[in-house]
Amino acid sequence: MEPSRYRLEYAAYCSARARALYESYVGATDEPRLEQLRDRYADLWTRDAILELERAREATPATFETERAALHALASAARLGYADSQAREVADELSRCEAASRVERGGGRPSLRAARSHAAAETDDAARRELAARWLEGVRACDDLRAARLGRLGAAARELGFDSYAALKSSATNTDGEKLSAAADTLRARTAAVYESRISRWAARETRGVGAHAHDLADELAFARVARLDRFFPAPSARAAFGATMSGLGVKVGRQTNLRVEGLAKGVGAFAADDAESADANVNASTVFGDARTFGVEPPADVRLAFCARAGAGFCRKFFFEAGRAEHFAWASREEAARRPEFVHAPDRATNAGFASLLRALFAERAWLADVLGARPSDAEEIARACALTELYEVRRACARSRDESELLAADDPRSESLLARCAARRREATGFSLPTALVLFESSEDVSFETGGASASELLRGRLFAASLGEHLRTRHGSRWWARGAAGDELIDLWNTASRYSVEELAPLAGAGGLDAELLAETLIRQVS
Repeated sequence: MEPSRYRLEYAAYCSARARALYESYVGATDEPRLEQLRDRYADLWTRDAILELERAREATPATFETERAALHALASAARLGYADSQAREVADELSRCEAASRVERGGGRPSLRAARSHAAAETDDAARRELAARWLEGVRACDDLRAARLGRLGAAARELGFDSYAALKSSATNTDGEKLSAAADTLRARTAAVYESRISRWAARETRGVGAHAHDLADELAFARVARLDRFFPAPSARAAFGATMSGLGVKVGRQTNLRVEGLAKGVGAFAADDAESADANVNASTVFGDARTFGVEPPADVRLAFCARAGAGFCRKFFFEAGRAEHFAWASREEAARRPEFVHAPDRATNAGFASLLRALFAERAWLADVLGARPSDAEEIARACALTELYEVRRACARSRDESELLAADDPRSESLLARCAARRREATGFSLPTALVLFESSEDVSFETGGASASELLRGRLFAASLGEHLRTRHGSRWWARGAAGDELIDLWNTASRYSVEELAPLAGAGGLDAELLAETLIRQVS
């Protein structure tokens, strides 16, 4: 299949898949039915297609840098698709296993995803721990399939000439593993003291005051939800704050005809399906399943941000993350998207995650909280510190998870007790929360990456490093309140216009933000949390 035809078919597949996921999410269909799409576009993921794309890139002169980058992205997408197709039978069985795993709760039987959300929202300590334990048992039931899926992915990568699936992913996402590991080590070392101090304060206030390294899964679920900030963020606040922020940057969201921002009624789509067997499904759909997702149906012409609102900082931060992704898609160059769709539907999701992280990081800015949310100085201080601590937790967690991913995707035996124990110990050291070894394999699943727009932990970490550099650049050039400057918005639009043509490592210096700097991110987080 020649590259021009491959591009058309690839764009059609990505759009059809995004549309199917969107329709399922909002309740227009019962399930995405992705099997039919995979069968229809099976020619995209063949060895022959990969070889033809590789030959086309080799035949392209080095002076045609953009076309060579585009062909690398296409070939990478084809390789990842091939590996996915080889693991598809096991992955489908895993999906069925997870769908069948229900958790007993108060006369209802919510799904695994719903049970985890219920546990995070549970205010009674004993009830939260019991529900988290039941959820964990449900997760363990599918571990053999998760390990088998990783094994199939590894075998497919070796067929394609890579040492492991980890090496294939690094090639596809332009990741320098040694540099990223060094950045992760720097971040963890520089922020260790302040993080342990702040997490101990949180424990003394919210738990039984046990030591910083004794918290368990139930505590981590409660911590990540930032429930004590709920009173500052009523359900409608996320959309309003997003509109106000973009307006300050000179973008009128309501006039973006190519971006649909769609609020969902409670108890529909993904929310109702997840909790269909719960005794209080409709109530939980609005109070527990606050969520937001971006779907690039046909970016930049058709981008959809769907959400089910819930009060609280946890939902608002998630909404802003997805809104950042949506704006990145919506402002991509129409000409380039038509000519090279692989720069929009990119196999490397770090650039998209970087712009998402830039907007989410605003919740740790006291001035933004005052300007946009109208928070009083004392309230802005409380909100910013709590959200900054959550940001710091997420960064340290990504540091640990990125190393876990590398080891799991390169392992001959993903179920090795020593490997799982090493990953769990690394997470405990990074976050202060004990990670059951059963969750190491669970977090390697596709469903978990869907929560982050498909981005892996390594891509999230690279994106967060980029967001720190870009944020510092915007502050330097446009002032500390850059979000209220139309010139900053113009600069962002120029960057969004390039879609994912450049990796975050390339885009940061091109934007004038310098390189990715772990010290800068560490200093920013330490300042914000102090």
